[in-house]
Order: sequence, then C-alpha cells, then structure tokens
Amino acid sequence: MSIEEKPTKRANWPPRAEDDHLGRFPERYRLNQQKDRKDNWANIAKDNALEPADLVGYNFHTKTAKVINWYLAHYVGCTVLTPDRQNYTFENVVFDAAKNRGVIFIPRYGDATKPAGNQLGDQVVENYNKSTDREPGGKCHRTCYARVREASGQVSKTKLPDINWDDKENLDDFAIIWSSHIGDGKKWRTLPERFRGKGAAGAMAMKGLGTLVEGPEIWAGKLKPGAVIQAWKKAKDHDNVRDGNPQGASGHSFIFLHYVRTGSAITGMVIADQGYQNGDPLKRTDYGYWVGANIK
Repeated sequence: MSIEEKPTKRANWPPRAEDDHLGRFPERYRLNQQKDRKDNWANIAKDNALEPADLVGYNFHTKTAKVINWYLAHYVGCTVLTPDRQNYTFENVVFDAAKNRGVIFIPRYGDATKPAGNQLGDQVVENYNKSTDREPGGKCHRTCYARVREASGQVSKTKLPDINWDDKENLDDFAIIWSSHIGDGKKWRTLPERFRGKGAAGAMAMKGLGTLVEGPEIWAGKLKPGAVIQAWKKAKDHDNVRDGNPQGASGHSFIFLHYVRTGSAITGMVIADQGYQNGDPLKRTDYGYWVGANIK
C-alpha cells in the first residue's frame, strides 16, 4: 500500500509569504549540515522556536501524512523510510540549490530584503525569530522597550539605558513619553506636544532615534521591520492623553514585524507584544489611532 498521496492542489515551492496567514517569508534551510545529529522536523523546529506542526504546515499546507510524504519525495527528494516504513526521513537527501532539493524552509518574521539603514530594527526582529519566550507577559510598553534595548546593545556600543519603570517619580522625559505616564500632568505638559500620546514612537523620535510614521503612512507601507508602534482604540483617546486628560483611554504599545498583503494590497500587520495580540494579524480597523517610528 502506498504511503504517498498526491495533493489535489500543489503547494508552492519555495513557500510564499502571501500563502501564509502570518505573512512570514521563507528562509532556506539546507538539511543534514550538522555532522553530530540527524535532522528531523522536531529538532529543526526546536532550533527555530517553532512547533513541528507549524513548520510542516508552512512548507506543505497540509496535515495529511500521506500528502506530506508526497511532498517529501517530490519536493525535498527524500528516499529513506522510517523503520516502520510509514514515513520518509531526511536521511541521505541530496542538495540541489537550483531545484530547492535537500532543503526545507523556515518561516521568518520581518522582510527578506532587509531594508537599508534598518540595522537596529532588523536586529529586533531577528531576536524575535530566535526567541523561545515570545509572550513574556507584563505591561506592553515595558516588553516593547526591553526588545529594543536588547537589540541596541547588539548593534551598537551604546546600549539604551535600563529603566526602573516602577520608580515613576524619577522617570526621565524619554521614559515618560514612552510609557505615557501623565502623573499629575505638570511635568507632562512641559514636554513637546508633538510627541505626547505617541508612546514608544514619540519617545524614539524625540530622542532622535526614530522617524515618525503617522497613520496614513503606516497603511501605505512605510513601516520597516522592528518599528515601534503606539495605537489607541479611538482617535480621541490619543488627543486626551496628549492633552493630559486620559479619561479611560485604551492604548497598546508593540513592535511591528511585517505587513500582510493580498496581492499588492496591505490587509494587516503582524506584531510582537507581551502576549495580548500576538498571533493573528491586526487590521487597520482594530484601532482608531496609529503612530509608529522606524528606529535608527
């Protein structure tokens, strides 16, 4: 009895970002390059902070074992069976770069083209790709800052400073803007109005470490991977916070990973936060006010 079943509609090879619900781009992984181990779905997934089922699904868009076997034989070039002779292994596959044989593809967040001048942002995304703790919990602005701070120390000799967020009386201007800490409003209203209410984006721009990208520009595709974003449920929430009268405003701070597109149209974005909205892409209508900053 055959262990293969031909798919009714073949998956693209290599996979394409537009075929993935999270819009991740494919990074080629050549099989069996580590002499001290045999590659399999489980250890490759673990190395890349993925679940095996996600890795298989990204490559072949199926959960059916026999269809997976068909792809392994016809796309990857597998010929060696498991001891029970029910599935193919990666053993002895032959690498052919031109035909993408002897490889599988790792789903990556960010942009495969690596935009020029985006070293810090790219490092933020690279760290996220490698992270085994993508949802650390806690407050969104603190998680956002921790990710940017970690990357800053990797690409520069000058790491962003550690901030004691709990010592609210002694936060500097940068930290006050980043966390939208209004307090009694006296200090808040002395800070530049154009940055107030813009959270991490406003703080990075105020310090000369980022370039603001306002709402319409965001959805026109102007964000670069690793950009910081402040969003408010309603546009009025931003205005109230900016003016020092939050009145129950609801906002969120996070990292931009990449856009999701249908054809050439941007339909959403994938983000990294503390675990609140990681997962399905955000849509423009999820928030009434958006502002970001591409970080330098």
